[in-house]
Amino acid sequence: MICRLLIIAIFIFSGPLWSANYTTAPNKKVEVKLRIYLADVFQIDDSKKSAYVKFFVSTKWKDRRLKGKYKKPTSIHLNKIWHPRIELMSRKNLIADTHNLVTVDKNGLVSRLVRYTGTISFRADYSDFPFDKQILIFDFITPDKNVFLSIDDFKGLRNRNFSIEGWIFGDGAITEEEIDLGGDRPVLFKGLSMKIKSERKPHFYFWKIFYPLTIILMIAGSIFGIDPTQVAARISVTTISTLTLVAYDFIIAGMVPTLSYLTQIDIFYFSALSLVFLAFSGAVFTSFIGAKDKVLAIRISHILGAVYLLLIVILYIVVLK
Repeated sequence: MICRLLIIAIFIFSGPLWSANYTTAPNKKVEVKLRIYLADVFQIDDSKKSAYVKFFVSTKWKDRRLKGKYKKPTSIHLNKIWHPRIELMSRKNLIADTHNLVTVDKNGLVSRLVRYTGTISFRADYSDFPFDKQILIFDFITPDKNVFLSIDDFKGLRNRNFSIEGWIFGDGAITEEEIDLGGDRPVLFKGLSMKIKSERKPHFYFWKIFYPLTIILMIAGSIFGIDPTQVAARISVTTISTLTLVAYDFIIAGMVPTLSYLTQIDIFYFSALSLVFLAFSGAVFTSFIGAKDKVLAIRISHILGAVYLLLIVILYIVVLK
């Protein structure tokens, strides 16, 4: 009798001789609420189609097995309980700063906050570069069959001031979507997608690319004001202009990745190259005529010069539309 009472006392005051296993997945469906907050965008690398960012992901879910285990919100190690697996589809090189801690309250509500810093990829369309608009997409899915993601009440999706220069960002939105994993066959997972629209400021490219190319075009067009009999001077101006344009091609190539289509800046560059070649052809033609009729050659040069300036204006209208 005394032994039985002793065993009961040990059981009451010391707890059960075994403990419940909280690390296994629950049998019922678990709703995981997500909050996503984009804290900063440090850099966008167009050549790699990636962005260097910092963002926070807050997750909350209820585990009924933990109800009543803690009398007040308590921080415990992540490995001591079951937790859902959540994947970001666009991650490339992210570092998670979480300290592997979660908070559990008396009702079994588990809260976790993770800060991510690193690079993510994004699907980019550079057709209108450098007047393009891109979308930063954060697609979250879970491979756990008994887990479904939902949007937590959260108004502020991003910080109002980012470190990056040269971009304008919209407010963004979070939606529940079926997310394709990619590949030959469509594989869809239900998840959450946060999209933030961004627009490039073209001022840098105007002063670094468009303005110098325009100066080169005007220099090349100056040959129509040179005496048609001065063949060497005319050929020299157009040749130097062509070589300068070729050098600028290397600068432009380093700004965007290798693409199967032309961007707006490519169209402007190749159009400028064509105009310089047109000026070269006009110089040769009028010089040939000038050897026989100088007055007629000067008149044709003036007409070609006016057409040349008109084509430059049309080029700007097409590119800057």
